[in-house]
Amino acid sequence: MNKITEIKPLVTRTYTFPLQEAFEVLPAAQRLADDEWKPLPERFLEGVEFVARFTGSDINDRSATYLPLAHVTGEKAFATDNKTLVEYDLGGTAPFDMHLASGDVRLLRAFGEAPSHVGEALDQRTDESWLCFRWATGATLALPMRRTAIPDALTSMVASLDWSDMNEVDDQWRSQIVGQFSVKPARNESDLLHIYHDRIETAPDGHHPLVCLAVATHSPVYTVYDRARFIPAVKLADQIKFIGNSESSRLLF
Repeated sequence: MNKITEIKPLVTRTYTFPLQEAFEVLPAAQRLADDEWKPLPERFLEGVEFVARFTGSDINDRSATYLPLAHVTGEKAFATDNKTLVEYDLGGTAPFDMHLASGDVRLLRAFGEAPSHVGEALDQRTDESWLCFRWATGATLALPMRRTAIPDALTSMVASLDWSDMNEVDDQWRSQIVGQFSVKPARNESDLLHIYHDRIETAPDGHHPLVCLAVATHSPVYTVYDRARFIPAVKLADQIKFIGNSESSRLLF
């Protein structure tokens, strides 16, 4: 500490060289005429934000380009990580299909409010399409347009399931499950929850306590779920339902 008086302020300066590029080769901002902007559904931003939480990674399947994206088609936004499939009602019809990465969704949210209109612009120099958003403030954002093939099964799977007789999720039921099972196990330890009709148990291995929570689960059969998949569903759900048989089970929320 007696050396502190020897510290001297260091003054630095920076200088930016003038831009040497010819103006003609600089990329131009994407512009659309007023009649080329199409109104977005009422819940567009909250929909893509919600489903973007459930995007996955195509690192093990390079052909599955739909995994890391939030998809918008018709009146729905949906996403999947190959284990959970989430669909969100946008409250209106999107003018065309869109595919947004999580980073794109964060950019949309950074403007502070939902965009009101969307359009598609073509870059005449490169023949590349841009997905353009406009806000009520006049601000705009252009993103490279993504073209990807979405399996038909993803857009039809949710609609084909039985969503009748759903069970209401009350705060006490939710808090019990989230409170007991939100602890993440150590690396290489089991991360499974055993779901019975009248209780939930942690996997009987590892160094964490073996927890058995006596609670009505609404599951008709014994099954096993990844904790990382089950707990987020319980946190988000207003209604919940298990469907299945002795061989398989699905959790609807």
